[in-house]
Amino acid sequence: MKAWQGVLVRSGTAPEIVATLHKAIVQAMSLAETRARIEAMSVEPMATDPAAFDAFFKAEVTRWTEVAKRAGISAQ
Repeated sequence: MKAWQGVLVRSGTAPEIVATLHKAIVQAMSLAETRARIEAMSVEPMATDPAAFDAFFKAEVTRWTEVAKRAGISAQ
């Protein structure tokens, strides 16, 4: 089973804010202590660029929306 985590910001957030946040995440993920703590949870640490994560996230929303529809699950 695969799980993932990400940092999300409000749609329309200024690109310079997204870039600043991404830079901070990349810096944190490069620290040995950060990587060790994440790896201790059996998770592969990575800092995906914002555009790639956006595409991945949208694909996941589409994927799981379809799964829910096929299963007859709806939001309440």
